[in-house]
Amino acid sequence: MGICAGIWVVFNLLRSLEIFGVVGPEISETLLGLVGFIPVKPNAWSWLTSAFVHTGVIHLVVNLAMLWMYGSFLEERMGHVRYFFLFLVSVIADSLALLVLADSLNVPAIGISGFVAGILGSSIVLLRKLEMRFFSICGFWFFRFWGKVEVLNWPAAMFVPIWFLSEFTNFMWSGPVGGGISHASHLAGFFVGIGFGLYIRLVPKSKKQVEREKVVLKHQQEEDTQLAYKGFQRALKEGACEAAFAFYKRDKQGLPPLPLTIQEKIVLGSLLARDGEPFGAEQLYRAALAENLSEDENLEVSMRLARIMLKFERDFEAVKRLLRVLHRRYKGHPRFPEVDQLVEQVKETERNLFKRPRR
Repeated sequence: MGICAGIWVVFNLLRSLEIFGVVGPEISETLLGLVGFIPVKPNAWSWLTSAFVHTGVIHLVVNLAMLWMYGSFLEERMGHVRYFFLFLVSVIADSLALLVLADSLNVPAIGISGFVAGILGSSIVLLRKLEMRFFSICGFWFFRFWGKVEVLNWPAAMFVPIWFLSEFTNFMWSGPVGGGISHASHLAGFFVGIGFGLYIRLVPKSKKQVEREKVVLKHQQEEDTQLAYKGFQRALKEGACEAAFAFYKRDKQGLPPLPLTIQEKIVLGSLLARDGEPFGAEQLYRAALAENLSEDENLEVSMRLARIMLKFERDFEAVKRLLRVLHRRYKGHPRFPEVDQLVEQVKETERNLFKRPRR
């Protein structure tokens, strides 16, 4: 991506210097003829160098955006070596299609679109569920939102076939090259990408590939966990109980649990009890008690659990059993009076519950 952007800057700088007469005329066009692929008289190096050259800003931005959106994920999926090999075969297929189907073309063909098409072809095989976000300004005649920016989530299995049908229709309608666009190159790169993706998918993986994929998966899980943990901390700080609890329960979906501290769990339990989710708080406190807690942390969590069971469940026997353990374990502790106070509260609540009303 950096090479493509750098070459674009150089070419446009040369054109600017030509306009102001600083350098001789048509230097940029001469250089373009050397590095671009011309089917009538192809250079040996132009089969590859043509892929890095862009002259139009839209052409550059669209190609780099597709490389970033799909290429980055595909490179992680197949590895650096095979990704580079996909680049080579896609670019060669791009130039070969022009040489076979547009052999009379006497202008340089440039751009990395053949590789982009190869990436899309491999993505439809290897990354079908991958979703990309596209921003579009929708007109009134289409969505009735005049000038409103919409975000479209398109999975690869939806976007790539639409792109292919568009390219195939243009190829059949205007030929291999039409409107300054090499549809033949796009289709060639696309089919090469599909074949390459099928090869990776069907051929048994080596031990080295399996280990590399495990490392990539572990790295992705660690990044996802850190991102989710930051989201949890932000939700906890803002008092967004429901969002924080959703982050906490991510392990129920088969995802790695968040590295929460016991203080964060206590705060979350307080928010749950405050917002009318006592059973969620009880579940959280019981899970916390199964961890390796310090004496003070165990006492704090146990007392909070006892209060919730007493207030919302009225499970006196379970509360009594828990308080008996705390009474024996923390006798002489600075917070022992709180345990005694909770015991008296249980007795008072039990008496009031079974007291006969006066007539």
